Amino acid sequence: MEREATMPEHGALLVAEIGLDETIVTLVDIVDQSYRFVARATRPSTFGPPEEDPTQAILAAIRQIELRASRALLRGDDLIFPQNDVGDGVDGIVATTSAAGVLSVAVAGLSRHASVRSATHAARSTYTVLLETIALDEGGKHLGRSIAALAHLQPDVIVFAGGLEGGNVSATQRLGHIVGMLARHSERPPLVVFAGNSTAAEQVRQVVGTDVTVEVVDNVLPLPNQPRIEPTRSLLRRHYTEHVIPKLPGAERLKTLRCSRLGSTAEDQGLMVRYLAQRFNRNVLAIGCDSATTTCLLASNGHYSEAIYGRLGLRLGALGVLEQRGAVAIQRWLPFELSPDELANRLLNRTLRPRQIATDLDDLLLDYALIREALGVAYEALRDERKDAQFDLVIVGGAAAAAPRPGLALLALLDAIQPTYRDSELAINIYLDQWSLLAASGALARIDVDAAACLLEMDALNNTPLATVIVPRGELAAGKKIADVELKPLQGPPITQAVHAGELVRLPLGRGKRATLRIRPVSGIAIGQNQAGTEVLSDEAAIVGSALGVVIDARPRPLALPDDLVQRREQLIRWMDALDALPPTTAYASADADRSGASADEPSNGVHTELDGAAQEPVAAPAGAPPPADDLSTLREGLALQPQPKRGFFRRK
Repeated sequence: MEREATMPEHGALLVAEIGLDETIVTLVDIVDQSYRFVARATRPSTFGPPEEDPTQAILAAIRQIELRASRALLRGDDLIFPQNDVGDGVDGIVATTSAAGVLSVAVAGLSRHASVRSATHAARSTYTVLLETIALDEGGKHLGRSIAALAHLQPDVIVFAGGLEGGNVSATQRLGHIVGMLARHSERPPLVVFAGNSTAAEQVRQVVGTDVTVEVVDNVLPLPNQPRIEPTRSLLRRHYTEHVIPKLPGAERLKTLRCSRLGSTAEDQGLMVRYLAQRFNRNVLAIGCDSATTTCLLASNGHYSEAIYGRLGLRLGALGVLEQRGAVAIQRWLPFELSPDELANRLLNRTLRPRQIATDLDDLLLDYALIREALGVAYEALRDERKDAQFDLVIVGGAAAAAPRPGLALLALLDAIQPTYRDSELAINIYLDQWSLLAASGALARIDVDAAACLLEMDALNNTPLATVIVPRGELAAGKKIADVELKPLQGPPITQAVHAGELVRLPLGRGKRATLRIRPVSGIAIGQNQAGTEVLSDEAAIVGSALGVVIDARPRPLALPDDLVQRREQLIRWMDALDALPPTTAYASADADRSGASADEPSNGVHTELDGAAQEPVAAPAGAPPPADDLSTLREGLALQPQPKRGFFRRK
């Protein structure tokens, strides 16, 4: 990574990420003329009762960092500001949060499968909960029930869409009367966002009434099959930032720490996803699941999309997963018997005790069953909007990234999104955001763009590569041999493996190593967009080492699991064993089980030393191209970056 030699704008900087359960503080400072990750600490969040003061958790985390980094950052309860000549103190602090609450949204449109669908995609642009949708074309009892439900729920925002540009406005006016009635009879009149036929905008203002705020944005569906969603998304993000984030209990206390900004974690992550896509000419998918939020952000082929769920998660959002997916969907990922009633009780206990962590292996596997289904909901919503979008870089954050073994994190991701050959040209690079640096760098970008870029490129991407994943295509009949693969490291003997349909195959390649990959598929099986049976060969040393190396997912799509518990357990254990996802001795696998996939030259638990800011060998970093946005333009211009050409991953033999 080449940069012009310039004096850094700041010295040490702190980022506080305030979550529902825990607060993470990250220290960034200059090392060899470049901003680097120095240390981080986590403490239980204190924005709720009895403290209602988020600074208490932040101060406790900073004291931990002082011990780890052997430097003074505080004088009593005040930050040492600015940084002094001996390196004590900081030059700035910013905060980002996913804990400020949700924005309740309703959608009203003329057509269920046209305007309502586009408006629903737009409504998932920040931490929202979609209360109800009204479609005028459904009519009858269904429409009446939706109106009655919405009158009771009283949303914060109603997104009102419908009517193609230049079309008839009579139906839009009729729906406007319904929206106006609902808005005027609410105890707190909602914001009405009109994103329909612009010709009807003034009539809509009149029928909704002067007592209700109506904001007009571009039509979400100006022409058939040509959605224009970003203007509505931008307005909802701004409304969330201005009206929801300031309501975080104790938010005003952050000013006592000289905190210059409190932003939305999802928005900060989205900024850096778009930056990565443009910076490295890659198609980037960021996906994560926390206690009560699930996000799926995609910057691909010049467009940015997002599906964010504010009440869907691992603990406080666990019942939301059950409601969305049902008990059977969650149970299928468990190698043990759990009745629907027992499952519901366990999930209820999670909502009552959200800070209680998994206490045994069964509870841990239930965590990752919930993660699979929550991620699946968000990913399917994203796919409904962007059916043909591709990605070749995936960043996994949240609870999934905190897996005790890297294989468990990867397996949960692959099971949740079930990538196919259509999703990428050939291979998908997957990274773990274990240190939550995607959000930290996005928050930093608001005050120092160079610090944000360095933190993301040199620490987030260099320290946590998880795997390179390849998904063959063709007829994957169970047990049939579909390919021979050879991974040839720069040093050491090559690794060869036969791949059979229905298998997960892992070829270890430790961090800091590089190798060349050759795949010889049988007739009828193709790799990426190549013709069936065509041998493919990577560029020399193009494969970069990671926690798991190269993984070939040859399981048929969609994934199918047996209803019989014994058979399902055997299937799940085979998959977990293939990726070394379980501890060596468990109730499901004995100590002498074959775990030959584990790499001898690296720790298998994926734990990183938090004070280690030294760079490893630079990885082949990511990248797509984002929409024109002021914050992204500032980040790009501040770094004076030139777009890099996209490299082909494989070449034909």
